[in-house]
Amino acid sequence: MSDETKPWIKAKMLIEVAGFPQEHVDHAMKLITEKFAADRTDVRNISKKTNAAKKVESPDVKEFYTGFLEIDAEYEDIIALLHLTLEFLPSHVEIIAPENIQLATTNLTELFTDISGRIHQYESMVRSLKADQEIMEREYNKLIPEEKKKEVIISIRTRELMKEGKLADEAKRLAAEEVSKLEKQTT
Repeated sequence: MSDETKPWIKAKMLIEVAGFPQEHVDHAMKLITEKFAADRTDVRNISKKTNAAKKVESPDVKEFYTGFLEIDAEYEDIIALLHLTLEFLPSHVEIIAPENIQLATTNLTELFTDISGRIHQYESMVRSLKADQEIMEREYNKLIPEEKKKEVIISIRTRELMKEGKLADEAKRLAAEEVSKLEKQTT
């Protein structure tokens, strides 16, 4: 089959966006909608449906929103589909047609090279972040005396509990622990 008559790949992607506040989630979905396959000639007949961000109801999280995009499109080849999959990291990709896809070994090689390159890119970013974190921890340990570290940790934990709306529960738990310790000391 020549390249001119080769069928395009029809696929659906679901791209989830989560975070807070809601405005950030909405903005991120808008950016994805605008940037998806922009200026690409190997993607056509793009249909995008935005499912508005909704608040996630959970006792563990005070404010969290999630939304998703459904994108239907036709891709010239599996490489084009893979590139956009690696760029936008959808939670789900469904190839609708054709039922069978034949790949030349050169295309398969390109697929594996693209995947491997992206994994190495992510690994490099993670290593860089870990190195930055270690440097920050060393500097933190140099700057803050040992007795102040506990105060900082308690302050951070207190802020986290306040955000989660659980400060009163934690205060009660800690008070009960202290009472229990005192009772053991007096008996």
